[in-house]
Amino acid sequence: MTTITMPSRRQTARQRCKWAAACGELDAMGLLIDQLATSAGQLRDQGAPEDVLEDLTITLARLRETRKAVSSASRRLWTRVEDMP
Repeated sequence: MTTITMPSRRQTARQRCKWAAACGELDAMGLLIDQLATSAGQLRDQGAPEDVLEDLTITLARLRETRKAVSSASRRLWTRVEDMP
């Protein structure tokens, strides 16, 4: 028979700190993605050959998707941090 032991308060606090720090890192990544998207948008808006405009538009769409995913991950992780005892 396997025994399941609950983590100690210290282990829980340590995990909570790690996850909170990870949320901060995800938020920082999100800001960097925002900066990349802004730069790509500015380049696109300055005008470029059609194939380059298409590439930049695709890049912007993917950056926006990535930003949403990073934000979602950060929110979900933070919810877990808040729910920890």
